[in-house]
Amino acid sequence: MIGGKKEHILVEQQHLKEVFKTAHGVYARSFPSVWPIFALDRIYARGFSVEHCQAHRSLAIANLSDHAVLTADLVHL
Repeated sequence: MIGGKKEHILVEQQHLKEVFKTAHGVYARSFPSVWPIFALDRIYARGFSVEHCQAHRSLAIANLSDHAVLTADLVHL
């Protein structure tokens, strides 16, 4: 889980934006995949705007991974 000093480096020093926080104001909850309560996974981008982002949750995905799948549609600025 990224947070604190490590995230500061990505956001402030590298000018990256986390797509879910940018689009929705909060990080995507992705763990555990069946009933996600923790926001452990991130998608960072620079030079793009977020068109759409989603945390995919289903029993099929839960059988493949204990983390929900995160996707983002980004548009180059």
